[in-house]
Amino acid sequence: MGRFLATGPFGGTSPHSRFLFDLAASRTGEPVALLGAEYSWFFALEFSPDGMWLASVNVGNFTLWNTRGLRSIVIGRQEPPFITLAFTPDGHLLSTSDRGPLRRWPISFASGEGVQTLWSRPGVATGGYLMMDPGGRSAVLGARGTDEIIFVPLDGSKPVSYQVKARTGTTIGAHGYSLDPSGRFVAMAVGSLGHPDQTGIRILDLTTGDERTLDTHPKGEERCEKTGSTYEGTGIPVWLRDGRLVSDGDAGLRMWDLATGTGRLLRPCKETPRDFFELLATPDSRLVLRLDPSYQQGSVSSLSVFDLTWSTTREITSHGNMLTAFTVDMSSTILVTGGLDGIVRVGPLTGEEPRLLFGHTGRVSSVAVSPDGRWIASGSDDGTIRLWPMPDLSKPPLQTLPHSELLARLKSLTNLRAVRDPSSDTGWKIEIGPFPGWKDVPTW
Repeated sequence: MGRFLATGPFGGTSPHSRFLFDLAASRTGEPVALLGAEYSWFFALEFSPDGMWLASVNVGNFTLWNTRGLRSIVIGRQEPPFITLAFTPDGHLLSTSDRGPLRRWPISFASGEGVQTLWSRPGVATGGYLMMDPGGRSAVLGARGTDEIIFVPLDGSKPVSYQVKARTGTTIGAHGYSLDPSGRFVAMAVGSLGHPDQTGIRILDLTTGDERTLDTHPKGEERCEKTGSTYEGTGIPVWLRDGRLVSDGDAGLRMWDLATGTGRLLRPCKETPRDFFELLATPDSRLVLRLDPSYQQGSVSSLSVFDLTWSTTREITSHGNMLTAFTVDMSSTILVTGGLDGIVRVGPLTGEEPRLLFGHTGRVSSVAVSPDGRWIASGSDDGTIRLWPMPDLSKPPLQTLPHSELLARLKSLTNLRAVRDPSSDTGWKIEIGPFPGWKDVPTW
């Protein structure tokens, strides 16, 4: 049985009507639209015997499509904003958003499964706060701007809701959630408007419901935030895979001794330039990444890496300054980011030039890498959830090639040419040039 199915309207001239279906994709996967001279009269589609090429026949020309090239597939849709993704240890994909339920998506047709809704409650915004238990038993959601945490077992058991305790007569808000390696403890930054003494890191025991608080207020002259500011005394926590807890904020980057409730300074504080920042620890527990994201045109993001072994910080600038999401693969060597420009970038965590993955038409709000490192998932404000094959990072990205070499590479792949056309709305049009044939079939 072949892997691909191609469809098109025989004798038709409808635009955007030819599609390539990947039969190995999940049931929810959407077909890829084949773009080209779609207004010419269409007659036939035919695959090559090895399945690597698809030919489409039109009046006056035919087109060859490579079916084995790397491309993304839309595996589903979720209402934005803040679509957030996480892979389960067995390779399923979880998604949520500020307006959507918690769903589980299969990424393989072989599983025979469809999408499942695991939890839903209208009006509760959980985008941005989805945590996966490393043991694969449960997912944990944080309700944006509230004191609620929702524990969702993945075996179908009833979800459990927790309310973070607040002092009588006050309300408390939580953000910056992080789940420990055992899946038992959730650490979060908490605060109460007008009550700075309640600011700190709260640790919730999901088994007993007990809570404890770590004081994240700076001592002496350590502080970066102004007295009375929104982020005075704030500390954003992140658990390391080895069980240690780190935080960053007004009192600087700190390693916590949970037995004594005290924090050791690793790096001086950095003023929060925007609404908030995010922390991420690599799976090998060696590095802590901090992203100060860009959430609107004109704002500039920054991404830094702190080495816990050598106590050094470096900035990553190769992914640009419009970043809105980031993650690291299980090998702790590959960095994946999403941007305000809709581009997913994939490159070595050491900071070399990344590969660029185009497909989204809106801000990328979340990225995730499958446990086996084969797939990248991305969610966007365009409402789509895309699945991308992990690119081969041993080859140089196209945008790093010298201009002459880049043009030669592109010309070897296609006889389509972009030429200037003053009558077009874009100022350009696509022309089909002569096809001389390939002495050596190009590879992608």
